Amino acid sequence: MEQDAYEIFTRAHRVYIKGIRAAIAERLQSAYGADWWERGVLSAIGDNQRENLERDLQKGQPEDMTELLDTAHFARIVEKNHAAAFSGEFTSIDYTLQLFSHLSARRNEWAHVLDAHWTAPDIMQSVQAMREILIPLRRREALEIDRLFQDNLDRQGSIPQAVLNTPGDPPPAPDDDAHPLPAD
Repeated sequence: MEQDAYEIFTRAHRVYIKGIRAAIAERLQSAYGADWWERGVLSAIGDNQRENLERDLQKGQPEDMTELLDTAHFARIVEKNHAAAFSGEFTSIDYTLQLFSHLSARRNEWAHVLDAHWTAPDIMQSVQAMREILIPLRRREALEIDRLFQDNLDRQGSIPQAVLNTPGDPPPAPDDDAHPLPAD
């Protein structure tokens, strides 16, 4: 399962990153207009993160500025812009920040720990967290995450909800019906 888990996380993470970057840009542009990058991103992140982004920009500005954003940025951006851009989607900012924190830690483990031993429940928790962030944002990428989640369940058998929400993990998400996804 370890290789499968790594591959599942890799696929899901790519989809998640695409969706959260797009959602951040959409919400911040709606809230701040043309100043969305300065007001919504640069003012939200820490000094070190801002210096790193500015250093990346000196290498050349990408066509899509969100390509500069990674997992370490998302929680601060959403938290600092919650009232202006995300309060309708993330009604419980504390719960949302727990999800972002979980995913940031998992991403760092994925990128930097060569001997990580991931189990199906480990990955399922992370894929579920990605899903719980993308669904309230009404991102189509949530549907792709759902497919990965379901495909893994089909291969591994049913994983009890108690495994997905172990002590210390974020509490169960609110009812999915509260955040309908767009139809295909």
